[in-house]
Order: sequence, then structure tokens, then C-alpha cells
Amino acid sequence: SACTENAGAEGFSNGPNPVQTPPTKMRGSSDDDASVSVVNITPDVSCVLGEGPIYDERTDTLYFVDINTGLVMAIADVSSVVQAGSEEGRVKLVFTSSPSPASCMFLTSDPSKIVVGTNRDLMLVDMNDTDTDTDTEPGVDGSSRVLATLPDAIGATDKDARFNDGKVTPDGTALVVGHLSLSWRTGPMGGLAAFDAGTKTFRDITPPQGIGCPNGIVWRNGKFLIVDSRDESIRSYAADEHGVPDTETNGVVSQTATGHANVPDGMALDADGNLWVAVAETGSVRCLDGERGNVLREVRLPVKRPTSCNFGES
Repeated sequence: SACTENAGAEGFSNGPNPVQTPPTKMRGSSDDDASVSVVNITPDVSCVLGEGPIYDERTDTLYFVDINTGLVMAIADVSSVVQAGSEEGRVKLVFTSSPSPASCMFLTSDPSKIVVGTNRDLMLVDMNDTDTDTDTEPGVDGSSRVLATLPDAIGATDKDARFNDGKVTPDGTALVVGHLSLSWRTGPMGGLAAFDAGTKTFRDITPPQGIGCPNGIVWRNGKFLIVDSRDESIRSYAADEHGVPDTETNGVVSQTATGHANVPDGMALDADGNLWVAVAETGSVRCLDGERGNVLREVRLPVKRPTSCNFGES
């Protein structure tokens, strides 16, 4: 159970509408989940670690990954599927990075191409290129190549460390992406990097105080907000003209240490400036005031561990 946002390769793109506007009934209110209907649109899919849903308005397609199995999947015409309350299986496998994880994915300015993060590689995937010698699984279209590799000096250092959540900056010129240890609760700290679309290079922007499990990235009123699932915080940083954060100084929007009984994970921003956070160990998504971090609303879900959230067509 999951949901995320957008990116590019020849130049990153946040898509037609980088800040999605949710339906009116999804705005922060005090009636909890009374006005929310939940539709399972992937009844034929069981993910080991479902994550990173991205809605592409240009093609009305929802993408998501199963990190541990290295699968990138898509649902076409997803708006009609949701509106009809359909549980018919429409999930298509579009790429596999196996045996490497499919840690995160991003849209590009070309709807036929996506970028997929693995352990340290960003892979450029052309979903229309079927005439290729690149190894792919039977039934999976497209070719892939390594776009860039995260330097060893950035991020977690242990074996099998991988990318985690990431987003495209509001102007589409860069990616901000996290890197973590699989032992993120108590093991080595992770890192944060900015990837420049023009130079195809990474820059270490890990906060001085460190970051354990980088998750849930949004931009709000010119500031960069990010979840650290390890210390269960949401922090705010100043951002430059492109949206890349200055992580030397920060402010805490929300932090409630529960010994990982809650664990904030993926995050999305609504049109009112509220933060919607998937709280992984609670089976719910919470709406928080974007300035003060207090909980405005909680929507309970029929799943044990929601990992991320995002808005689709308004």
C-alpha cells in the first residue's frame, strides 16, 4: 500500500502539476475518514515492499515499485479504475531491476522514459525500446542504461545499502534523493544527495546532524521538508532558487519519538499546505498542519503498513 512524485533524465520534469490538488473531501477536517472511500486497485498484486507511487497526469498512469523484488509496475487509465471502484487487475510490469532493488522511480520529460534508483545506480529506462540486447525478463518491454552512480562517499556504507525516497525539484533541474542502510532503525546512518540533470553529477547534501532513513520529500512555501523515519521527525530546510535544500540549518516541523511504534514514512502536500503522511506502523495516513505539525485528521486504511501517499487526478 503506497503512493510518490516525479522526475526526468534529459532534464527532470515534475509533470504538468507538481503540487497535486486533492478532492475537496480530502482536505484537512475533523471528520476523520467518514468521507473517504477506499478502493483496492491492485487485487492481483501482492508486494513485498510496495512503495513510491507516482501519478503521471499526461498519460493517466499510476506507477509504483516493489522494492525488494526489483519490480516497477503501472496501472493505465487509473482515474477510471478508481472512479468505477474497479478491482479488475490492470497492473502491468514495465521494468525489473532484479537482482538489484527498485528503490524509487521518477518520471521524465518524455512520458515513455522513467528513471529507477537501485542500490547506487540511477537507471534510465526507455519503455518503448523493445529492439535491444539489454537483458530483461520475458514480457517486460524496454531497455535500460546506467544514468549515474552515487559515489561511495555519499550515503550509507554497509552492504546492500540502497536509494530510498526521492523527488524532483520544483523547477525540474535536479533530483533530491535519499540513501539508507537496510538496518536503518539502529545501524549506520544514511545520506541525502542532489543529482543535477545537466551535469549528471551528485552532490552530498546530508544534514550535519545526519539522517537515518530519508523519506517523504515535499516543498512548501519555498522550503524543503523531509521525513526521517529513524528519529520519527519532519524537518524543514531553506532551499535555493532551484529547490535544492541548504541542510546546514533546519527547523523541526514535527517529531514524536515512539520507539518506532508509529514511523512516519512517505509524505505529500495538499493544496491547503497540509502534509499527508503515511504512518507505517499504524495502518493510517495522517494529515498534519504544515507549519506546526499538529495532527488535523487521520484516515485509517485496511492495510497494516502504508508506506507512502500521493494525490492523483483532482
